[in-house]
Amino acid sequence: MIYLIGGSPRSGKTLLAKQLAKKMNIPWISTDTLETIVSRYVPRNRYPKLFPKNILRERTRQSNDKMYTRYTALQISRAYITQAKTVWPAIELFIVEETYNEHNFIIEGHHIHPRLVKRLMKKHQKLKSVFLGRENINEIVTSARTYSSPTDWFVTKTKDERIYYKIAGMISAYSSYFRKEAKKQNLTYIDMGKDFKECLSKATRLFTVIK
Repeated sequence: MIYLIGGSPRSGKTLLAKQLAKKMNIPWISTDTLETIVSRYVPRNRYPKLFPKNILRERTRQSNDKMYTRYTALQISRAYITQAKTVWPAIELFIVEETYNEHNFIIEGHHIHPRLVKRLMKKHQKLKSVFLGRENINEIVTSARTYSSPTDWFVTKTKDERIYYKIAGMISAYSSYFRKEAKKQNLTYIDMGKDFKECLSKATRLFTVIK
């Protein structure tokens, strides 16, 4: 079985993947890893079209303060979505290989899109998916301040805490997009901001309950 966890940044995808991997004793991978591999084989002159989020990061020198001041939440969200689509073929190839070898695997990341999952489900029966999001801007900011890690891009790349709300606005908009797309494809979406621990348990049960 291949377990797919998609959704917005900072929605709990990695935490869910880690918990599932430990509970089910199976490996997991982030689509960020696949993106890094794919990017190594793409000519630099195609980056603006295929990796627009990376270009925005470079233009603003990896600073959230500059990036979220210069660009709108919609522009950044669209860059995320476009870049995600660039990685879709790699995700599908990974799934084909692991399915062929009858491996169980967890794949998580914002690159996993409801339309991609629906398309994959037509080809592969052994797939389960869930999409996570966070839509309450104040809750997103509170969570970032309370539970950030030393490598958390939300906090470490932001000097002006007022920018937190602009980042949270992007995450909220991106989450709303995933909710609507998941609904169109009749796939499960969970708003993790309502009760994070309970929502995490709910997402875990979706994957571990045998029907």
